[in-house]
Amino acid sequence: MLKDVFTLNHFRGRLAHTGALPQLALLGLLSGLATGFVMVIFRFAIELPLEWLLGDPEAFEQLPCLLRGLFPLLGAGVIALILLPFPPSRRRVGVVYVLERLNFHQGYLHGRNAIIQFITGSIAIISGMPGGREGPAVHLGAAICSQLGQRIKVPNNTMRLMVGCGVAAAISASFNTPLAGVLFAMEVVLMEYTVNGFLPVMIASVTAAVMNYLLFSSDVAFIVPELQYRSLTELPFIMLLGVVLGALAAAFCKIVTLCQHLHHWPLSARLFCAGAVAGIAGIVAPQVMGIGYDTISDILQPHLLLSTLLIITVVKLVATAFCFGMGMPMGCIGPILFVGAAAGGALGVIANVGSHQPVGAIGFYAMLGMGSMMGATLQAPLAALTALLELTHNSNIIFPGMLAIVVANLTCTYVFKQKSLFWSLLLSSNQAQRQTPVSQALSRESVAAIMRRGVPLYPYKVSPELAHSMLDHNGPWYLISRDDVPVCLLATNDLRAFVLAEHAPTQEEDTINLLAIPAIRKDVKAIAIQSTLKEALDLFNQSGAEALYVTGWSGNIVGAFTRDDLTSYMNNQQTLL
Repeated sequence: MLKDVFTLNHFRGRLAHTGALPQLALLGLLSGLATGFVMVIFRFAIELPLEWLLGDPEAFEQLPCLLRGLFPLLGAGVIALILLPFPPSRRRVGVVYVLERLNFHQGYLHGRNAIIQFITGSIAIISGMPGGREGPAVHLGAAICSQLGQRIKVPNNTMRLMVGCGVAAAISASFNTPLAGVLFAMEVVLMEYTVNGFLPVMIASVTAAVMNYLLFSSDVAFIVPELQYRSLTELPFIMLLGVVLGALAAAFCKIVTLCQHLHHWPLSARLFCAGAVAGIAGIVAPQVMGIGYDTISDILQPHLLLSTLLIITVVKLVATAFCFGMGMPMGCIGPILFVGAAAGGALGVIANVGSHQPVGAIGFYAMLGMGSMMGATLQAPLAALTALLELTHNSNIIFPGMLAIVVANLTCTYVFKQKSLFWSLLLSSNQAQRQTPVSQALSRESVAAIMRRGVPLYPYKVSPELAHSMLDHNGPWYLISRDDVPVCLLATNDLRAFVLAEHAPTQEEDTINLLAIPAIRKDVKAIAIQSTLKEALDLFNQSGAEALYVTGWSGNIVGAFTRDDLTSYMNNQQTLL
């Protein structure tokens, strides 16, 4: 038993440093397995009831008109009954909740919120809400990896990486796009690129994708035909597509953020309104109900008329943005791809009819629309481009995809002044926290990186004999305690000067008060070894302490460091950046 504890403590200690790649790789593998398992259960929880009700998980179109209107209302009512007994903090779910916990709580996610997300997210999709499963999947993946990290008590800088592993694995398992999952986690959630971060996140993403392959299939989420652009004369059409999709992305973000201003309404009222809008949308355009991957495949083939494409573009955009903004616990990434495919397909039809030059297929423009809408809405252009490449398995999509995504991002960001969807929601709820490059570097590093180990602890009153023996210590500081509580750091040189002075106390004197002798002393506060240097900086600023002593996994004191040590590290980071 003692050996096991030592091994676990050694494992944690290695994780406190950025060079612990083998340990991080193991955590990435465990995260991928755990997330993949949860994704399989979540997918079955959605598909099995829908197969029993409809015969096909995507066959909402076959329902009578009245049922298409009532299903979402019934689902909203059930979700309201589930959520009302819980306090508002337990109702928080989705990608925005994950970002909030990363910003303010080092990635520590509550298990109860994840259970609520699983249940209510499943009900929302089963009832025909115009949402996707990717948002709930991201929350579930992040939560299961956070819970795993909490169980083995990993350092906080590692906890952030584990959340990123869960996010990447969830996206990978949802679309069979492992690389896009990695880039989504880095661009949207972690918002940083590091070598140590890439390795575990990639392992987790690939592991979840393999589990999905084994239990379902290796096919991507949509049926994608062979696609390529015909000539450079298409570039104006591709740029026009980017402008239109950038405008639609801005409209989507604007509707969601406007609905956030209605969150002072009672929860039941907001969910009822969302259910009513979803029901009306299902009556007008049944293709928008549920996840809608079958409709995306129809658009890519193509099997839909221009009028249908225009209708479902508007209805899906408005209905999804309204329901998501009102607090319905569903995802929006799948619907964003749906809107992009429909709008891109419509522009493809117009280009094929109106151009005198040969242009690409309608499905080609639909794919460009998907990437442009995703890149502009989430402000994740690299993840969107990678998703296009992985979905099509066709390198010919790279150049036109880059052009369309860049134009869409510029249009959304600089023409319509819209930030990324999730960042806008954080800002509207006052949960946003911009990090400078230095603070990001501090968040990646544990306090173990700069602490001085072997700082001896002594009581504030010592005998002259003990004071003389203390001079054998070569470090710069002693940790001094009063009533078994550390209160300050005492400079070693000052104690040596006092003891060796001509008028130093003799052996016959009773005690020396180390808090009264002339010396440099720094007030201390406690910090746990799993904390990051960013947390240490915040503690320095909040408490006014001049030094921190570090407590280990079992509560023992393992080291200490001063504000000057942290300042020196920050200056080095600024020089490197």
